[in-house]
Amino acid sequence: MMLSLRNRHMTAVETRNHIERVIEVNVSERAVRSKRNEANLSARRPATETKLLKTGRVARLNFTQERLN
Repeated sequence: MMLSLRNRHMTAVETRNHIERVIEVNVSERAVRSKRNEANLSARRPATETKLLKTGRVARLNFTQERLN
């Protein structure tokens, strides 16, 4: 659980792999999820957003300027 508290971005699979690598104990992904749910913890991946390219920004600006005038 401490690992989940330290790094909230780790998924259950990553946590399982870390436990297996460091402690050398086989743990199922389902067990990791179950323990996290019992502790009201969940992995928080930041939302990814596609970057707006320069052509898109120009087109967006032109669109809004046309509509405002």
